[in-house]
Parts: sequence; C-alpha cells; structure tokens
Amino acid sequence: MTERRSPYTADPRADLTPERCALCGSPLPLHAQRDAADLITLFGYESRCPDVGLTAYSAGSDNYRNGIRSAVRGLWSSAIDVDQFFDIMLTTIRSGMIRAFTEGSKECGILPAEWTVTEKLAIEQAIAYENQWIAGFASAVEKGNKASGGKLGTLWPRSEIWIGRYEGLRDKAKTMTCGDRKLMWKLGAAKVHCSSCLKLSGKVKRASYWRDKGILPRVHGASYLECQGFLCSCEFVVTDEPMSKGPLPSLP
Repeated sequence: MTERRSPYTADPRADLTPERCALCGSPLPLHAQRDAADLITLFGYESRCPDVGLTAYSAGSDNYRNGIRSAVRGLWSSAIDVDQFFDIMLTTIRSGMIRAFTEGSKECGILPAEWTVTEKLAIEQAIAYENQWIAGFASAVEKGNKASGGKLGTLWPRSEIWIGRYEGLRDKAKTMTCGDRKLMWKLGAAKVHCSSCLKLSGKVKRASYWRDKGILPRVHGASYLECQGFLCSCEFVVTDEPMSKGPLPSLP
C-alpha cells in the first residue's frame, strides 16, 4: 500500500503543479497553466478558463463534483496514486471553496476584493476542514478499488457529502455578506426532508439573524437539524417576501 502523507503542508499549494483546468477539468494547454495557478491563490484573482470562457465563480457545484469524482475515479482505477489523489483534491478543494464563497457573496453584491478579514478566514477554515478528510477518503477508495472488485458507483454517495459542504459554504457566505437582506430557508430537490428542515421551510429572516442564531443548511454534524446536515439539500435564497414573525420553531 502506498505510504500516506499528511493532507497538509506548511502551505498546501507549495508543491502543487496543476495539470488540469480547475474550471473545465480539461488537460491544460501551456498557455492556461498560469491561470490555473492563479485559481489556487486565495485572494484577488480574476482567473478565466481560456478554453470555455468561464470565470472562476460561474462554474458552480457541478464542476466541483466533477473534480472530486475525477480524483476518485483515478485512484479507484489505479490511473493515479495516493500522492496524485492528494494533489487533485487539494487543488479542487481550494479553488472550489473560493468559488462557493464567491457565489454566495455575489448574490449580496459583495465581490472578492471586498471581503473582510473575517470572511477570508471563513474560507481558509472551510478549506482546512475539507483537507482533514482527504486521507480517510483515499483509504476508502483504495479499499474498494477496481483491482479488488469494488464498484465505482458505491463511492459516489460519499462524494456527494463533499458537494454538500461546497453548497453549505455558499449559504454561509450569504449570511456573512448579506447583512440585513432577507434570506428564505428553501427545501432542496431531495424527495425526503427531515422534520427540522420542514419546520424551517419558508421561514424568512435577515441574513444577520440566521448568522447570529447559527442556523444554516448543509452544516455537517449540525445538532439543530434532525438530519444533522448530511446530504441536506436545503438552501438560503435572497427574497423580498415578508419577514416571518416570531422566533424560529423549536429544533430539532
């Protein structure tokens, strides 16, 4: 078995040489390598994929899903080794978390150049949180790899948990940057919802209220949700609907 390395280095980007576009996932032509390197720099980037013409914040969670799945597929099939899996995951996580926060803050009219120190710190904390799970994820993929008879499809549900945290950070960005604008708790596409999310569905409060109460969708391990945020599909949407009267319902 390949020796594990820590998912962290003093600077996780220090030994990263991107070989695929963080936006479209395509092999990078030489002229695009500088843009991909910019994508894994946290602040002040205006990177653009020269092949598909997408800004870093417009690719969305589907592109993050593709990045995670590409890493899983590669390690499962032995096309890449554990070190390469770490590199792809570190790159995908950093660019993805930046993109997620950007998507959320843009809905409130706040651009990356306008982020506060606290908001930048929230991104770094989200990246660090994701990085700590890479080693365990790699072990699970290797244990169920193609050579051992494992089915690739059994790894996708675990991949979706990572996507949920992307979308969770996007909602957190709204609570941090929307100030007193109103946010509505909206049920997602899941066929079944927990009792807590059903209670919160349609509730409209100021972004600052949701933030101060610490009630957010898709927060994994959330004690205030019956589903604990795992595979939660709820989200905050900016709204002009009337504010919900009274306190939030008793949870979970």
